[in-house]
Amino acid sequence: MLPGRHLPQPEAYEAALSLAPVWVTPEAAAQANALAQARPAAPRWLRREVAVLRALC
Repeated sequence: MLPGRHLPQPEAYEAALSLAPVWVTPEAAAQANALAQARPAAPRWLRREVAVLRALC
């Protein structure tokens, strides 16, 4: 760890869901978000997120 840097601290809901930060490639993130976008309750902003990630690929 670099001096002056710290590990990310999860928010309460993230800790409750046992979520942990991980590094993924833009391709993997685009694929996971595209699958999430197919759900009926997917947030509207997810479409933009998938488009940006695919542009990075």
